[in-house]
Amino acid sequence: MGHVVAVGAAAVAVRAATVALLALAGHLPHFDAAASVVAPAVVAPLLRWDTHYFAHNALHDYQHEHELAFGPALPFLLRRGASLLPWRSPDQLQDVLVAGTILAAVAGVAATLVLYKCVRASLPRARASADPAE
Repeated sequence: MGHVVAVGAAAVAVRAATVALLALAGHLPHFDAAASVVAPAVVAPLLRWDTHYFAHNALHDYQHEHELAFGPALPFLLRRGASLLPWRSPDQLQDVLVAGTILAAVAGVAATLVLYKCVRASLPRARASADPAE
């Protein structure tokens, strides 16, 4: 059980460091100016790559043909996650982006723990506890 806690703590630390680096990267020049036009400065670093499409689909459903490439599960989870936040910002996009960041962090930690348990279950005890020098 101690290993699971250590792996979980490491996964949380990696996710926290990722969000911190993302916040720092927000101060660098953007390759795409759309984020600074569409989103408030606080959450503009979260609006990158395909996030535009997922956030738009979460707020406005599918309006354009090219948006059909993005499945409905993530926009649904973003919309529901934003509705569960303990605050309501005047900009719904901000809530959707924060909910997406929280969802990604929780899913990343859960995936790390599941992968760790799968690896531990599939490796024989002798190999899992063997001396790394061998």
